[in-house]
Amino acid sequence: MGGVRLEKNSTIGDYHVNEGAVIELRIQIGRDSPFVPPPPATMKIHVKMLSGITHSFVFGPLLTVSTIQNAIQLKTGVHPEDQLLIVGGRQMEGHRTLGFYQLKDGATLQLELRQPRRHRDSVPRGTFEEPAMVAELKTRATTIRKSMIKINQLHKAAGGDLQDMTKLVQWMNRKEKHANEIIKTMGEFCMCQRVERRKFDDEDFYVAAFKAHHDVMHAARETKKSADFATANTLDEDLKKLFAMYQVHQMKTSCDSNISLTDLASCQSSVLICIRAT
Repeated sequence: MGGVRLEKNSTIGDYHVNEGAVIELRIQIGRDSPFVPPPPATMKIHVKMLSGITHSFVFGPLLTVSTIQNAIQLKTGVHPEDQLLIVGGRQMEGHRTLGFYQLKDGATLQLELRQPRRHRDSVPRGTFEEPAMVAELKTRATTIRKSMIKINQLHKAAGGDLQDMTKLVQWMNRKEKHANEIIKTMGEFCMCQRVERRKFDDEDFYVAAFKAHHDVMHAARETKKSADFATANTLDEDLKKLFAMYQVHQMKTSCDSNISLTDLASCQSSVLICIRAT
């Protein structure tokens, strides 16, 4: 700084450094210390699941293995404590950095599961890609709720008026029609064509997936029998849980050179994730 070399046994205060001062960094390479190129800023890591599905992530080499495990949980629902990450036949430790294992860009990790598992009540996330079906189910649930609103309004205003009673019956029929379509989609498409054992990493996820679909069917059936908004609320909640299996979750943050020390912890757990199921 200012042409003066800073000694490592001195403090910054010894050099009267002011706020905003610039310190020049020079790399000294000795004869016995060959130059080692720095690791890449980011690298793509592939994680192969037991089901054969491979997920891709982009990480920095200074992030820890636990960061990968957190990202895997976001994508698949598998708790980090249930995960065993294997590279080259060696189990990776959560507190180690990716650079410790000398991973290269494009490296593939094998994900195995510990016993006993802890995600028995969770649904597997992002297992299927059916955006059109998700949109259709949302529309049908909205129509059911709208029908209930109209039914309650017409019932209060009818007062024996046949025209209003006719409209009320029409809305009841519309509500029942959309509930039947939801049940049909769950049974004939989802449970018959999508929920197969080979598509899930373990039996727990398979059972949880079946239960989530059945809960939606049961909730839709309850909306057929009632104009109570509580049944519509239950249907919305069950659909929200179901959609976790049909929607790919993406999280994007940046860990750049301007990050402060107070943000380091959040940067450690927040990574740039590029998720693609193959």
